[in-house]
Amino acid sequence: MPKLEYFETEAGIRQIATRSSNNVRISDWTFPNNNHIIIPALPGDPWVDVVVYMSPIDDENTNRFLIYSMPGGTPGAHDRFRAH
Repeated sequence: MPKLEYFETEAGIRQIATRSSNNVRISDWTFPNNNHIIIPALPGDPWVDVVVYMSPIDDENTNRFLIYSMPGGTPGAHDRFRAH
């Protein structure tokens, strides 16, 4: 289980989930409908940025868009990312 910490920011809330010293996930919740997550990859691999954007359709349904971004890395790092 990660250790969870929460901090108020100008735009919402930042969640820091610490699993170990080299495995820390940072989530920025920007209200009302955005979440930006920085996910640690395997040691030596670049971190992955995930953006989640929610847009209401009506009173009961929502579109959810996910964007994954990974800075340039080795071909092996990209293969490992695609495998997960």
